[in-house]
Amino acid sequence: MTNIELQAARKLLFLSVREAAEMIGEFSVRHWQHLEAGDRTIHEDVKSKMLVLLNLRQELLQNQCVEKAEYFLKFQDFQKKNPRGTEIDWKIQQSVFAQNMTRSKK
Repeated sequence: MTNIELQAARKLLFLSVREAAEMIGEFSVRHWQHLEAGDRTIHEDVKSKMLVLLNLRQELLQNQCVEKAEYFLKFQDFQKKNPRGTEIDWKIQQSVFAQNMTRSKK
């Protein structure tokens, strides 16, 4: 995974730099910025975590029914319906919903 691919994956997953740094890499925001800028080598565990999340997103895209999909503006609202859901789960759900909505409008 290149630095550009890392940034694209983060954006596709609806993660801010801060969220990715804290939840994926357990790094400082500045360190994540260095990764995306190509100034530092991307750790294998970060690549692996991002690929797992992208695969999960792809599975959800294939399985989610557009009519039943919900968009939650707040993580707390997402948790009410998904008590075991994490912030990353919520972000992936938002990403999937957004893509499905663009597909259904065609």
